[in-house]
Amino acid sequence: MKIMMKKISMIALFHNKECPIPLKFGILRPNKEPFYLRVGSIIHWEYEKKAGIPAYLFQCVSIIDHREIRYELKFIIPSSCWYLYKI
Repeated sequence: MKIMMKKISMIALFHNKECPIPLKFGILRPNKEPFYLRVGSIIHWEYEKKAGIPAYLFQCVSIIDHREIRYELKFIIPSSCWYLYKI
């Protein structure tokens, strides 16, 4: 997988300050067109703390053009920002 660390807009579900659940996200294509993708399933998630910054890391799978694509999403807790971490 290639590290992207690209900021994305996310629709997520939050339950009483617990771990958020990513549902759908949008990203800009190179030609500046928005592309929206539904998170097919979450394979694994974990809490991590690197350089003192707490975050959740999600390993996900979605179907794009009849192909199964694996990717990782990262939620940085203090800034409440979502990133496409690896693809």
